[in-house]
Amino acid sequence: MLRSTVLVFIIYALVLGDKVASSCTNPLRVGLEANSGKISDSSFTCSSNEGGYGPSRGRLNTMADSFGRGGWMPKGGDSNSWLKVDLGQTYGIVGIITQGREDAEQWVTEYTVSYGKKDGKYFDVEDSTGSQILFVGNKDNNSEVIKKFDRKTARYVRIHPTDFHNVPCLRFELLYCDNCMFSAQVASSDCKTTKRFGLDDKIRNSNVPDSAFKSSPYEQGGYDPSRARLNTKYEGYGKQGGWMALSSDTSPWIEVDLQTDNNDLKGIITQGLACGNKWVASYNVSYKKNQSGQYNDVNNFDDSPIFTGNTDGKTEFANLFKQQITARFIRIQPMSWHGNAASLRNGQQQCS
Repeated sequence: MLRSTVLVFIIYALVLGDKVASSCTNPLRVGLEANSGKISDSSFTCSSNEGGYGPSRGRLNTMADSFGRGGWMPKGGDSNSWLKVDLGQTYGIVGIITQGREDAEQWVTEYTVSYGKKDGKYFDVEDSTGSQILFVGNKDNNSEVIKKFDRKTARYVRIHPTDFHNVPCLRFELLYCDNCMFSAQVASSDCKTTKRFGLDDKIRNSNVPDSAFKSSPYEQGGYDPSRARLNTKYEGYGKQGGWMALSSDTSPWIEVDLQTDNNDLKGIITQGLACGNKWVASYNVSYKKNQSGQYNDVNNFDDSPIFTGNTDGKTEFANLFKQQITARFIRIQPMSWHGNAASLRNGQQQCS
């Protein structure tokens, strides 16, 4: 009983959104660092740059070479300079690492950070009072300085230098939370504790058969909708480790019939494909109460119908709905994904 209670607390604490204070015990580097191969050079843009100091030179640990200098530098007259990266998908960003220019005594001493899920719509990283944070930067050109902040769900991140030593020049990396513990202050809710509904492959609800799962057309070879149960394992050809939509399908969906009306649900848990580098990065959730009902969208704590999904294939990522829903049918519509096709496993959280 104690173990299940702790598990419920952990799952409930994994709330999507920026309305919780995050305490990420083991943040990971996104992969902006020089030679990481994860984020392309074209993903970096800036307000301006001097010759040889282009935006992709702003990767952490970049060294001067035949392609350019050891850092990004805006043009001399650029008083509102910024360096931006498009991460390709949303991450739960919890910190930043900065360096100065590798090959000269030049660095940024103060800066601000802004972020957004969509390009062109940015929010400042703020403290608990709602004031923009002015981060203290570097004191030399090569030491890494780490600054952490409450989790921000973002695809686009900008750094804005506000003060510098000699010339504003920097390199940076971002930190994100992966399967982290979040402390804390969940917005008031109509459902205080949750438990898994039982779609999990390890905790099967015998009342929900494989035939209860349906989807848009899917890849053959064992990627059928019933493979979408949370923690489904790869068992060979014909029994893949997850559901996968057709690679040509730009509007895929998958749903489950929970078999009975009036299930009180508060959230959803997702994973990517058990084997293979594929997962859903963002998705929409809709529901209906019974067989004759109409589908309605579910919102997250930001009043958005778009939920942030996974950043790998194996880790469970839990999202809570802003309001408890009463449903028999739950439908997930992937909006963006990693890999050539939308692939996922999922389970529901019900009120307990």
